Amino acid sequence: MKNSSRTIGFAGQTIELGSERTLLWRDKELLVAADLHLGRRLALETAGHGEALSVDIAALQRLARVARESQVRRLLILGDFVHGAEAVAAPVIRVVADWRKTVSAEVLLVHGSYDHLPAPLLNRWDIEPVGDVLSIAPLLFRYKPAAGHPEPQICGHLHPCARLSKAADSMKLPCFVVEPNLLLMPSFGNHPDGYEISEKDNRVFYVISDGEVRPI
Repeated sequence: MKNSSRTIGFAGQTIELGSERTLLWRDKELLVAADLHLGRRLALETAGHGEALSVDIAALQRLARVARESQVRRLLILGDFVHGAEAVAAPVIRVVADWRKTVSAEVLLVHGSYDHLPAPLLNRWDIEPVGDVLSIAPLLFRYKPAAGHPEPQICGHLHPCARLSKAADSMKLPCFVVEPNLLLMPSFGNHPDGYEISEKDNRVFYVISDGEVRPI
């Protein structure tokens, strides 16, 4: 499925919110994805190795495709690329190494709470760690929101969802959450434990449904 998008203004910049749960800053040739949690099912032993790895392979293939279609120079992973040290087993290491060969863009990693990755492994994957925050004026990219910062922030971590109700039915959908100085990204990795964000003034939800991004 082709990645459709919704263009918005954020902090004076033109940003594209993608239906594949990515963010594109075209002026900077930058694609952003948050919270892949690779190796999660393998670490939790909720499936056999083949089935668990197929989820990670599908996510990485999807990300490679969006990066290729977007023609970006840089791909930023906004934390929690893997699901902790226990997730970095040999099969996951091989899958990521194979995936990296399919991505021509430079890959950067903002450190998340699960990203306990040794430097030799990041070198093998050709992924550059950029610490806890990446500043590309006028925006800050960080793993999770930080209070008290006047600079506009783009963050992951919370796996935001919005609840839609119609008659007796209710469903929770992944979404982007946009405030004047904060943009929260949904989990790229289809993480099941999304955090339902409440409504408030100056907060707009862009839900992802049926291959589209739409405001509610």
